[in-house]
Amino acid sequence: MIIRSIVGIALLVGAASICSSAFAEDALAPPAETAAVSSTPSPVAPPAGDMPDAPTVEDQSQSADDIRITQTIRKALMADDSISFGAKNTAVITAGGRVTLRGRVNESERSAIVRHAETAAPGQVEDLLETERS
Repeated sequence: MIIRSIVGIALLVGAASICSSAFAEDALAPPAETAAVSSTPSPVAPPAGDMPDAPTVEDQSQSADDIRITQTIRKALMADDSISFGAKNTAVITAGGRVTLRGRVNESERSAIVRHAETAAPGQVEDLLETERS
């Protein structure tokens, strides 16, 4: 009786495992229909992904000076009520005293973000922000 119960449980667990892996494969499969590609130009700058040598958040330095610069910029962005929450999430990457800004922001917010970065690291800011028309 106990052996039958153990075998039954093992069969249920095995069946559940097979079903869940089949479901996961279906979820990862590409959609059967693909959307048509628009021929109209995009209103934003080329994505930073087109710049393979551009710093990413993984390039953030762990030196005390670089962390201080990043914190100063991040605090200034969070305190600025003139920019949207999305703009406050701009990637701020500091390495060797050099600050790189990445993300998608409105044209009207770009100058404020760059100004905050320049205040913390004068002359050391690389602006790779993508702008959307506001």
